[in-house]
Amino acid sequence: MSDVEIAMKAARYGPETIGAESVRTWTVRNLTAHDLELERRTDGALWVVPAFGSRVTDSDPRSAFALERAEGLGELEVIDPKTASTTFRTLYLYVWLVPAAVVSALVWGGTWGWLTAAACLAVPVPFVLSDALDGHFDTVREFIGGLIARLVQAVTFAIVLTFCLAVPAVTLYYGANLQPVVRHVLDGEGTEYEYLTLVCRAMQLVLIAIASMLPALLYYQFDRDRLSTLREKFVQQIFRLDSRLTTKGAICAKYGALIDEIYGPERSGRFRKLPPGRRAPIFVATVLIMLGWLLVLLNPDVGVIQPANGATAEARIAEVFEPRATAPAFAFLGAYFFTLFALLRGYVRRDLRPKSYSDISVRIVTVVILAWVLELLVDDSSNDLLVVAFLVGIVPQALLNRLRELWQLSLARLTLPSLRHEEGSAESAGQPQAPDSAVAAALADPLPLTDLEGIDLYDRTRLSSEGVTNVEALAHHDLIELMLSTRIPVPRLVDWTDQAILQLHVGPEDRATLRRYGIRTASDLLRAYERAGDQDAFLRILDGDATGTPPRLSVILGAIEVEEWMRYIRSWHDNGAYARDAAAEQIDAQNEAPGAGSVAPAAAHP
Repeated sequence: MSDVEIAMKAARYGPETIGAESVRTWTVRNLTAHDLELERRTDGALWVVPAFGSRVTDSDPRSAFALERAEGLGELEVIDPKTASTTFRTLYLYVWLVPAAVVSALVWGGTWGWLTAAACLAVPVPFVLSDALDGHFDTVREFIGGLIARLVQAVTFAIVLTFCLAVPAVTLYYGANLQPVVRHVLDGEGTEYEYLTLVCRAMQLVLIAIASMLPALLYYQFDRDRLSTLREKFVQQIFRLDSRLTTKGAICAKYGALIDEIYGPERSGRFRKLPPGRRAPIFVATVLIMLGWLLVLLNPDVGVIQPANGATAEARIAEVFEPRATAPAFAFLGAYFFTLFALLRGYVRRDLRPKSYSDISVRIVTVVILAWVLELLVDDSSNDLLVVAFLVGIVPQALLNRLRELWQLSLARLTLPSLRHEEGSAESAGQPQAPDSAVAAALADPLPLTDLEGIDLYDRTRLSSEGVTNVEALAHHDLIELMLSTRIPVPRLVDWTDQAILQLHVGPEDRATLRRYGIRTASDLLRAYERAGDQDAFLRILDGDATGTPPRLSVILGAIEVEEWMRYIRSWHDNGAYARDAAAEQIDAQNEAPGAGSVAPAAAHP
């Protein structure tokens, strides 16, 4: 940012908006999506509070500015320093002092130990009482509740860690027949190959434990990210999507319950970053992943790692870490491969929640069952079966669709003789035969999400977990709920819904015709019609030279306009265009201004 820009920003919004330190007592928060211009009572000067921002002042702003109308409309909030929430810095001392007091009393003991413990617990008391006397009881109560939640989370993570280490260790000890090896090593009679065997099995244990805990670790790391930013971002997106809502209070009144369900109640301090939801699905998914890795890497036939049957010790070490060459094992590997990338994407989008781990558990169980069925269907001992099983772990629905097609085709051969080339059938009568592909086409989803631009495998999976399995479901699903629950970038969700609405009303050939004119979404079609110089000619795009009444495109436009989410989608695009136009006008005004101090404030959002 240049010096001129800094000076202009300071003149418009005040020095505190560019990082300058000032005495911050009273705070004025803007609860709207546009700048608020507050008139000073003494000289009529304008005091601008930026959109979604705040400004501070040394004295009560109600006495200095005319805030009555803005406060009455819910456009701003004045935060009194006496009621402002305090930080947890004093209370954080207890996080360290309580363990110190326990260690001092139980380990050190004696008079001095107990005195030291009492001192550790008593030091923060005056500060906590001071906050309580100032009316900050909610701060103390919230800290205690958040601390308990953190302790519960730490205990559950310790249980997962212990389980992922203990169960594989016991399984390897008995399943890989390590009892005599361990006995010889403990007695000091172990050979170098027995020591090598223990080292390799220990490495195998570490690998299984890390691979099993990695998905859970992503969640616990994600759990540290603040959720307040997500709430504020959602509010900003709603302002753009629903133009009828003009204040944050109106948004909270309409969507507050849904926001709290997804993000949890709004809290101050660091404990608001703990998202809601039970942790049981994480534990179940971790157990299934651990069992899967044991299935893949147990290799009980290896025994003591030593040269045998012409194989060197190095080759025998490789055998310990080779996956079992079975279809269920490779199906699990495919599911785990998909799981890691799905969780990583959710981690980046801040879209990790216990519900995501329920999907993982279902996928693992499903692909293992499908792998067993695949072994029955395919009598193949080559590596092709393993590759197919791995791919089934990534896209199990593909195999389910194929099995359903094969079953329906088999049933058709028994019940629909007209489809077969038989003597005396329709073919002999000169009538066309219906091929097997017709049955398969009837079973396929006529409106798959793959027809939409910009959706990949992971996006389709995430949408499917919310009940959106095809284009029709996306066009008529609750867009606001998808914004909150999936945390897919809102511009992409709006664009996909926009495409889905057009696809519901326009066939493939007509969509191809519109695409040649640059029309790819329903809002593109409506906007192109409104801006067309000759609207009658525009309505004949899909009819060619036909002169039928009414034109097909006219009926399509009428059907699209009454779609539930079109008003929101058009508001999204219109507000985006407004923001760009307003920014351009402000830049022009700055360039034409005679001085930095005479910059005109931007117009308020309509």
